[in-house]
Amino acid sequence: MDANGSPLECLSVGPGCPVQRSLYGYYPSLPANAFFLAFFAICMISNIILGTWKRTWTYLVAMFFGCLAQVIGYAGRIIMNDNPFNMVGFQIQICCLTLAPAFNSAAIYLTLKHITLCFGPESSRVPPKWYTWAFITTDILALIFQGAGGGIAATADTDSFRNVGDALMMTGICLQVATLIVFGFLVVDYVVRRQKASTPLSSEAAFTKTSTKFRLFAGALLIAYVLILIRCVYRIAEMAGGWRNPIMQNQGLFIGLDSTMVALATLLQTAFHPGIFFPRLSARWQESKGTDLGDNFENYSSISLAQQHHAPASVPKLAYCSKQCQRAHWPTHKSDCQDPLGSSFWKPSWEAEKRKPGFISSANLINTTPVAFGGGKAPWGEFPALDMLQIEKNEGVDAAQPRDFRMLFAASSDLRNIVKTIVDLPPSYSGTCEIIMNDEDNWLVSRNVIILLVALIYDPEEAAETMLHLWYSALIPKAMLQTLRSKVLPLVQSVSNKTKDKSPEALVSKKWTFGSSSLRLVLQKHYWDVLLQYFENRDYLPTDDAKRARTATTLAPNAKDYIERHLYTLNRMSRRGHMKFRTDGLLLPFGSSIQEFDTPNPLLYHQHHPGPIHHQEQIWPVLDTSDPLSGWSPLEARKVVLTAKFDVYGRLYQYLLGQFKQFAQKIKDGPFKFHYFNIQPPNLPHYLHQYGLSRGTFDRVEVYNLADTRYLGPATTLTTFTPLLKPRKSNPHATLLTLFTHAVYEVATPTDTLNSITTVYPRVSAYLTITNHADYGYGDAPQPSSVRFMQAMAACKDYDHLWDRWARKVDLVAVAKAAGVRMRRRNLVVEAWPFRVPRDATFIEFWEMFGAGGGAERYVEWSRCD
Repeated sequence: MDANGSPLECLSVGPGCPVQRSLYGYYPSLPANAFFLAFFAICMISNIILGTWKRTWTYLVAMFFGCLAQVIGYAGRIIMNDNPFNMVGFQIQICCLTLAPAFNSAAIYLTLKHITLCFGPESSRVPPKWYTWAFITTDILALIFQGAGGGIAATADTDSFRNVGDALMMTGICLQVATLIVFGFLVVDYVVRRQKASTPLSSEAAFTKTSTKFRLFAGALLIAYVLILIRCVYRIAEMAGGWRNPIMQNQGLFIGLDSTMVALATLLQTAFHPGIFFPRLSARWQESKGTDLGDNFENYSSISLAQQHHAPASVPKLAYCSKQCQRAHWPTHKSDCQDPLGSSFWKPSWEAEKRKPGFISSANLINTTPVAFGGGKAPWGEFPALDMLQIEKNEGVDAAQPRDFRMLFAASSDLRNIVKTIVDLPPSYSGTCEIIMNDEDNWLVSRNVIILLVALIYDPEEAAETMLHLWYSALIPKAMLQTLRSKVLPLVQSVSNKTKDKSPEALVSKKWTFGSSSLRLVLQKHYWDVLLQYFENRDYLPTDDAKRARTATTLAPNAKDYIERHLYTLNRMSRRGHMKFRTDGLLLPFGSSIQEFDTPNPLLYHQHHPGPIHHQEQIWPVLDTSDPLSGWSPLEARKVVLTAKFDVYGRLYQYLLGQFKQFAQKIKDGPFKFHYFNIQPPNLPHYLHQYGLSRGTFDRVEVYNLADTRYLGPATTLTTFTPLLKPRKSNPHATLLTLFTHAVYEVATPTDTLNSITTVYPRVSAYLTITNHADYGYGDAPQPSSVRFMQAMAACKDYDHLWDRWARKVDLVAVAKAAGVRMRRRNLVVEAWPFRVPRDATFIEFWEMFGAGGGAERYVEWSRCD
């Protein structure tokens, strides 16, 4: 040992070399260092798993190397526990533990860029991309200084040379502290400037701001920032006194202000991982622009078709069968790409023209209720298809497996509920389903019977495609109509020929059997003759005339403001698909060839008037607001994987092909017994009894909206259809399902609307913003964002108190008691308010439900009292 007592001359603790003469002056605690080594190892593994799962690659790199350096550093301190003079252990720990927190800082810096992009880069003093480059660059410089200094200090032979390393490490740590302080200043500055900004938050920002996950993430990030700053300040104080100063030789201070601070920061950065709490940071979000995570509607639709065309594989594209097809379609594709509807700057025309839109009343009040143009038919349904059995929630899969079910659909405008119910039957189901359908509109009955015959006769693959286009497309291929005539027409023709001598009003029943399944159709004689007309030659209605008749309704000039108001509620990339369907009326993937669709669909165009027709709605009877998307759950359709992710009609097309194919296959495998009537609903039980469908034998009865007071009303509906249900002793799950579409509107007052604003406004603000609060839905040219906001409020309202008021008004309890039924406390077939935006809706769920309209519709399930 020299005169200075240099520890370099001591190789281990012993006589003349007490532990106090080592650089740290203590034995590094084995339990403490072992704990921190294990802790950081667990955090490292956790970050690998989370980072790989959520694909937060840059964040993963920073946290991985930070944790790895800590693990190696504490391994070095464990080595020094046995011998504080061990230079290998000293070199390992001085380098690694000094460098490691810089990686934690880097992980924090990464987030500021994405936070400013989310909440608005215009409030930032510097471009967001500079945050990452500037702070990471200074962090790297700090790492270089600390690494170089640590290396020199670890290998120095003299205190003077070791002091050089000390100075370099001090410079690196000071640079790290300065960077942290500047970072903190810019964060505070951005928050203040953003709060003072006049520009509203984007939809994404408003949603993120109110997100509990983001608030937890931001809080964790702030605490981690403070902890790292405390550690760096401690390190400056430790280094400032030179080697073997009292602070450096205080193990408690090191554990408390270095180890614990960094460990807590790492724990927060791992537990509140951005992949879960702020997914904008992930590569998955960058690639999908939020489609998988539901974070942002604007970004969810921010890739134009032109960008898709030349985009990398991860970006949604239009799907083409070949390069030749792609080149041939380019003129049309180019026109679609340039359509202003796809622009994020598109606004309804009433704003640019500074005029009052058609849905503003004379009192300057906005009517948020959709207004229909054209004919009065809704052949595609207004609400998503229902599985009327919901076996898992009711009878149970095991109990239902061999059981026979009988169901009545008393006002079935289309077959969607029947398709959904049959497709959702468990694969193990071996019983017989008997389904009775009815509608008083002969046009709807004829459509559904022909589509059902297609499902029963055709091969499932061909049946699916034919059903889809007969159901939804305004034009069909000529070959499809010819096949329909050859396969289905003879069945109808035979009945008409055999009953030609019957009176027009006489009821004619015909049962067809197809394998183990059957269909019985009961119509008046003259309606059998009408049914034949759906197969007639359509030459009297040229295709161009049919198109004009249709677009006179779907693109009616006086409907322009209503159409544009609806378009503004849609994903901007979905607008073109919506307008394309309004224009050509074909349910196909966007960009599909339509050349073979050359014949008016006889199941959609009226054919009863082979002579001159003076009104377009006599030819095209469908409401302009009717949309195939309304009849099926968007959440289920979204499960279909498409190359063109934003093609909602293409996705529905693929979804329905799958549903219809399964439906056709199941009814072929049978046994299913179908009955179809064309009877006024109040008289239906009488006719059912005549055909052997006795009262008290039905497991489910669905009456759509007949119970609304503008139709039969609750009293007539319940007394008419309750006796059909099985008693509780036969099936305690037997259910009568009613839908009330206008009940709450009958009792709502302007005061109710005003009172609801205080509770609904904050909810909607999480998803939407109003461009100009001073123009909140009033004025000659209201801001489109204000109109959209009011529509969203209608979809998010809590209508329970209005429902209770209406129930008291009509004395629903007494009505039910008189009919011998009771209302279920908890619905088991369909939610009571399925179209109201739930409080915990994701961003995409909000837009899909809001864009579909509705929210005030109430389903009530009834069961017999006896």
